Amino acid sequence: MDLGFCIAVTSTNGTTIVDLVGELDQHTAPRLEHALRVVQGSLVVDCARLTFIDGSGVAVLAYVARLNDNMTLRNVQPQCRRVLEIAGMTDLVAGDDAQSRASATLTE
Repeated sequence: MDLGFCIAVTSTNGTTIVDLVGELDQHTAPRLEHALRVVQGSLVVDCARLTFIDGSGVAVLAYVARLNDNMTLRNVQPQCRRVLEIAGMTDLVAGDDAQSRASATLTE
């Protein structure tokens, strides 16, 4: 078990919120898939404390997005956002999050 990765699941007003902490990689991706596979309805994956994502993590998010078309990612950190951009998955990033990242890039 990877103690450097944590998944916290809460539900509020019919929306499931999943907080990710640590590194989402080939060792931790199966745990996330297991946790998200059963979620029905609106799903928000909060990536504020996600420090790393590799292809295995991207694959799990893509798989779950196919199962649940109400999934969004929020608070995606720049290092993880870049991986999602390369994978063509920025459409999953919440609109306000994408806008704030674009604004930050323009001011740098």
